[in-house]
Amino acid sequence: MRKFKVKRIVFILSFLAALTGAAVIFPFVPFPVSVFFLLSSGFAVWREFKRLRGDVIERRILNVFALTGTVLLLSKVNLENLVIPIASVLMFLLSIKFMEDKRQRDFYQILALSLFQFAAGSVFLFSIRFFFLFVLEAFLIISATVLLSFQALEDEICLSAKELGYVFGFSIIFFSVSLPLTLFFFFVLPRTEKPLVDVGMKSRVGVTGFTNTVAPGQVASIQQIDAVFMRVKTERLPFNPYFRAITYEKFVNGRWFHVPLNSDREMLKGRTIMETVILEPYGYRNLPMVDVPLSIGLKNVQKDGSCFFLNKPVTKRIKYSGVSVLIDVIKEKLSKREQNFYLQLPEMPEIRKFVDNVFGNFSKADMPEALQVFFRRNFNYTLENLPSSVEDFLLKDHRGSCEYFASAAAVIFRLKGIPARLVGGFYGGEYNPYGGYYIVRDKNAHVWVEYYKNGGWHRFEPTFGQIGRKKETEGRRLTVIESGRIKLPERIRLILDALNYYWINFIINYDFSMQIQVAMKIRTKFPEIFSLTMPNSVYINKNILIYIFSLGLMLLIFVLFIKTRKTVLDEFYDLMSQMGYERLKNEPLEVFVKRIDDEDLRKKAEEFVKIYEEKFYKDEPVCCVTLERLRNILKDLKENHLH
Repeated sequence: MRKFKVKRIVFILSFLAALTGAAVIFPFVPFPVSVFFLLSSGFAVWREFKRLRGDVIERRILNVFALTGTVLLLSKVNLENLVIPIASVLMFLLSIKFMEDKRQRDFYQILALSLFQFAAGSVFLFSIRFFFLFVLEAFLIISATVLLSFQALEDEICLSAKELGYVFGFSIIFFSVSLPLTLFFFFVLPRTEKPLVDVGMKSRVGVTGFTNTVAPGQVASIQQIDAVFMRVKTERLPFNPYFRAITYEKFVNGRWFHVPLNSDREMLKGRTIMETVILEPYGYRNLPMVDVPLSIGLKNVQKDGSCFFLNKPVTKRIKYSGVSVLIDVIKEKLSKREQNFYLQLPEMPEIRKFVDNVFGNFSKADMPEALQVFFRRNFNYTLENLPSSVEDFLLKDHRGSCEYFASAAAVIFRLKGIPARLVGGFYGGEYNPYGGYYIVRDKNAHVWVEYYKNGGWHRFEPTFGQIGRKKETEGRRLTVIESGRIKLPERIRLILDALNYYWINFIINYDFSMQIQVAMKIRTKFPEIFSLTMPNSVYINKNILIYIFSLGLMLLIFVLFIKTRKTVLDEFYDLMSQMGYERLKNEPLEVFVKRIDDEDLRKKAEEFVKIYEEKFYKDEPVCCVTLERLRNILKDLKENHLH
């Protein structure tokens, strides 16, 4: 019964596993890497068929080459180009492994690199073709791993065709059982809320954010928290953006309250931007968005004026996308009654007297500029030792945080007969160039004013100290990042946060509904495989050519293996022919070797024939030990008798 050398089968399976993974990423890796992979693959096949043993190139040299190439390829890594350099490194390291003499651990390394390479390919190939390639890759790796466990018992072990059939059958059964379990866990396992890395990012503690009311000192307490509130994926803006969360319309007992109003807002005209927000849990219903939100892609959301609210508090991390408009004036038709609502104030005799004295000579049109000058000259921005009320802020202390400035400005506008309201949200944030998003923290919480004039709400920023400082600080940071002079600790912090962002975006936020959508997409792709409809175009894209090339290369390897594989007896005949002894047609082996004149050569040849006939002409399994004995005799004949 014929037996096959396990080491040779493991090589073929490992080689095919590497080729399967390479077929997916081949169109995307740099050309030199792909060429090096093909050359090293050809070298590995040639080396195996020639049965060359030992390192052709010293491993120390290969290790230095591998380290140098890895560093060069990884130097291209950034968050916008993350997968291709990593996939290139995996293919490059596989190429190095092909050039080495392969022991058992080397085959394990090749299988591991092949699996990682195939996993990297999932980014480029999201279709049903990937599923079939995955089945092939799993079968190859499982079969090779099982055979390696046999090789661990004996390096030169051989198995019969029947025994190999058992191994391959086990691989199929193993995969067939694990696949349904994988699909089951895909649907039922919950996603962790733990970030991938948590270095340099402070965790949220307790409940923070904007409620339906805002009182003096409330926002200042939020601004002292450095935890991340949300991450907003959008285009980089040439200015620090505002993030609108809620509006406050009514002022009672020193506090501002949100009052839902039905208003006829006109179509917003301005530059629109797309945004995707990952909002941390904070305990309230507001859904902040850039500038003036226009639409939002989220269920169970209520629209109130220029803001959006969830129908329940945000108690877990959520993700939503939307469209905003970048404008300074929100066109909105207000009736006389609604305008009067935005003028309501409690009795404030001392503040009214103060406003009459300071702003009595200013018209409504001049008030915005007059207020800016007034606050800039007479007030200071601070988060410490805050006044107890807006009245103390205006008349006594002359210092406070943004809600004091905004409250005082809105009160003064209303006392001058100008409808006004407060807007709560966030200002600025840190732009992360490695992920293309804004990091908005609690300390970015901000309150500003909008006053009504000529049929629209105009933004008014009274908190000159805070805004000026933020513009200067963040402007310097962005300039440093753009110029590439960012310090290493800062760069590492931003990269780690970007990794967190992508982890949250693609893993943690990958909820059950998204799993259903992916499963449905995969299901709908199956009919395409069995469709006999010919395409209208004869265009063949690059991916198809790569698959054809890879499959052709695999087929060529098998053909070469079958055609070039010589039995040990064929090698004996070739060797005798080189020494001048040709076997006649149908001549028995014993008769053939007796014609050899050289006595020593004849004895060696007779020994070979005796061992061969004992095993090959009897119903006994031929083990690798016997083949090794025969090849040792051939080796001795070559060294001592072939001139």
